[in-house]
Amino acid sequence: MIDAHGRKQLEELQKQVACEKKFACVDSALADLCKGIYHTELDIFECSNDTETPCSFCRPFGGTFVCTCPLRRLIARNFDRWSAESTGVLLKPTDKSPAES
Repeated sequence: MIDAHGRKQLEELQKQVACEKKFACVDSALADLCKGIYHTELDIFECSNDTETPCSFCRPFGGTFVCTCPLRRLIARNFDRWSAESTGVLLKPTDKSPAES
């Protein structure tokens, strides 16, 4: 569930981003997200090959495409704290094993 601080961050970015998908990711309670893989160590959201039509935020990067949408990247960064459908988020390994947490 998105807390008040997270909701405020989303609303602030919505004011700044010209979204051609009309913020479907936010309006659908984060269930209608562009698919991809978030690489925490690089703060890069890699667009999935399954994405129907790449949007204007999809940019070539090496042999792949990355998302430059600040809103989608914010969602990817916080996805482990916000409940919604899976996006293939890759979490940065921690020093602790799950049993130690």
